[in-house]
Amino acid sequence: MDSHKDNSILNKLNDEEVIRQIPLIIYLTILSISGIAGNSLVCYVFAKKCSISTYHIFITVLSIIDLLTCCVALPLQLSLQFWQYTFDSVYHCKFALFLNTWTTITSVVLLLCVAFDRYRRVCAPFSWQVSLRAAKRICAVSPAIGLACSWISPIIYGIQKREHSFYNITISRCGVTEDMKETLFPLINNIVFAVLFLGALTGIISFYCRITVRVKQQMKWKYRSKGGIEIREKEIEMTSVSKETVEKQTDEIYGLDSTTAEDNDTPDSVSTNKDRGIKQDTLEIKRNWNDDKNKTSSPNVNLSRSKSNRTTLIMLIVSIAFIISYVPLISLLLIRSLNKTFVASLNDVDRSVYKFFLKSYYLNSAVNPVIYGILDARFRKSCKLLCSRRHVLKIRK
Repeated sequence: MDSHKDNSILNKLNDEEVIRQIPLIIYLTILSISGIAGNSLVCYVFAKKCSISTYHIFITVLSIIDLLTCCVALPLQLSLQFWQYTFDSVYHCKFALFLNTWTTITSVVLLLCVAFDRYRRVCAPFSWQVSLRAAKRICAVSPAIGLACSWISPIIYGIQKREHSFYNITISRCGVTEDMKETLFPLINNIVFAVLFLGALTGIISFYCRITVRVKQQMKWKYRSKGGIEIREKEIEMTSVSKETVEKQTDEIYGLDSTTAEDNDTPDSVSTNKDRGIKQDTLEIKRNWNDDKNKTSSPNVNLSRSKSNRTTLIMLIVSIAFIISYVPLISLLLIRSLNKTFVASLNDVDRSVYKFFLKSYYLNSAVNPVIYGILDARFRKSCKLLCSRRHVLKIRK
């Protein structure tokens, strides 16, 4: 009889808690559905329709990680919300929390590598760059790094059983087990996670700050070059040899070479060497003249630089969205670790808000396709083309 009564109380408490978590359940459901659709589209477009580059490789792998989060991790977390006091699946709990940690660390490593790649391309465009092979290797190593840093999660987390603060009943939920609460492992895990996050955050901010400074310098150089084109052209015209003179001298020298080539028995080798020297000097002047002209007007270089800057802007915003979405989680984990009574002191409303912000980081997995759709013109064009083709096929059917 007491057991039946306890079960009734547990079910009642659980139902009440589920009702309080309805905003969070709706939020996670929307993110899961939109994230699956958006990341599937990104994977298809970037993997099938776009040319291969380090940018497309990193974006595709990031989208695969986000797709895994939206397809598996999010539904697992969503199911946990329906058993706030009566959860009893150990493997479900361990796998769900392990997957969250693994995908997070993998994404952090990838975003740090992306920031480094953009830094090299913007700040050192004529030096060595991250190759396609290196990008593929990074994408293969990043999940391994995530695994190495998240293996402890299944050990720490499991079925957490404790007495209810008001009723004389035992509740069970997914969280840090009672045995592990008595050890330093939860605190160490949270500190390591925070250090990795802050280290990656420092690296990402550092790279993008340098990129920002470099882009500002490029803009200044661009405006100065525009203002100095006329001056540069006058300097070129005032050189000792004009373009017409260079071409004329070049033609004469080539004619002289053909004449001396026919008379190989001439003893005047000094004169021949002198003529060859004149030819080399003249060709050098002509080459420098053409180089100066190209420097004053190079639309291909400007277009390439503009595309690189736009790509960098996209990845900067992706990184900012990632950082913002994880700040509440990191803050709450640290507060909870340092203040053991923090969660117990919350009332029903505060606890609902606390759980909502504890899951705020899932926004990152669904927002990236929106960023690409707004800022990446080629992605938008590919999506429109894909939709138009499907529309035509439906009409034909």
